[in-house]
Amino acid sequence: MARLAVLALLLAAASAARIAKRREVPGINIVNGTDAPPCVWKWQVGLYRSGSNSPSCGGSLISPTWVVTAKHCVGSSSVDVMAGSILPGQGERRTSKRIVKKPDTDMALIELSEPFTLDDCTNVPRLPQSEVPTGSQCYITGWGRLGASDPQPSTLQQAQTNVVAYDECNSQMNSRINRSDVCVLGNYNGIPTSGCYGDSGGPLVCDTDGDGEFTLYGATSWGYACDGITVYDGVYSAMDWINSYLNAPTQAPTPAPPPGTWVLDGSGCEMDGNCIQSLNQPSNYGNSQECSIYLYGDIPLRFDAFRTESRYDILNIGGTGYSGSSAPPNGAYSGRVTWASDFSVTATGWKMCRTD
Repeated sequence: MARLAVLALLLAAASAARIAKRREVPGINIVNGTDAPPCVWKWQVGLYRSGSNSPSCGGSLISPTWVVTAKHCVGSSSVDVMAGSILPGQGERRTSKRIVKKPDTDMALIELSEPFTLDDCTNVPRLPQSEVPTGSQCYITGWGRLGASDPQPSTLQQAQTNVVAYDECNSQMNSRINRSDVCVLGNYNGIPTSGCYGDSGGPLVCDTDGDGEFTLYGATSWGYACDGITVYDGVYSAMDWINSYLNAPTQAPTPAPPPGTWVLDGSGCEMDGNCIQSLNQPSNYGNSQECSIYLYGDIPLRFDAFRTESRYDILNIGGTGYSGSSAPPNGAYSGRVTWASDFSVTATGWKMCRTD
């Protein structure tokens, strides 16, 4: 164990900036886990890109139409969700209707285009009414890699783990965790267990009441080199935010505005006369900002400025994502435009103006 601890620290020092800050690969596989039996972890879902049968991330079904996952697993476009099977690429498949990102932590909700039918293999866990106690025995599951340089498994993996105290976790994770995070460290037959690339967004569940029923306490967020502590975005601290969507009343559809109208939604950009731009433009925008602009009918646009963090801070318009210094071409656009910045580097942003 001493050698493993030293190795973990060396790996952490080498890879902290790559995994903890940038998290370029979605996810942190269950390392040293075991094959999960069918229909036990009924809330486990896989997130898939359109047309793919290999999950890029995990998630937890919390109602027939809502999934909890990690924010860094989802972009601004739609994602497919599969449930009801321990085999990747199998089960019932649904498409997202809406993706909602929590502004201050690494959590997101996916609203499904149609509900899953809850049954013996597809169901939901309890949601927490208090923080999970330190030392609690819990379980992690996912289809992530079996090690930092290993392939993904052919079936869902499971591992037992234990909740680590905040101070211990914050110390070992170089003071990078939030108070709302839940940290776990597992051991299977004397070998550490952890999450790895591809497990992000997946569930941390614990039988805290001792009645055989599991409560969802976290969504897999990050770790160092698939070895040691795994950090989960805490569900209990997010319950007010989650319930604001789960319990939102159904509203009658609002009639669409007339052609030629554009509507701004979200706080990540702003109107400036006949233009819409990223916040603070021409000064730098901030981290974790996002907005949507709805274009009703063909609206002629001109891009007067465009500079974002390449590959990570993206303006989606006309079905294409743009970043860096490559601005969208001037022309007429319709439909939904989305903007999202991540949690690190910023730039001067963008400005698009109507030309009609």
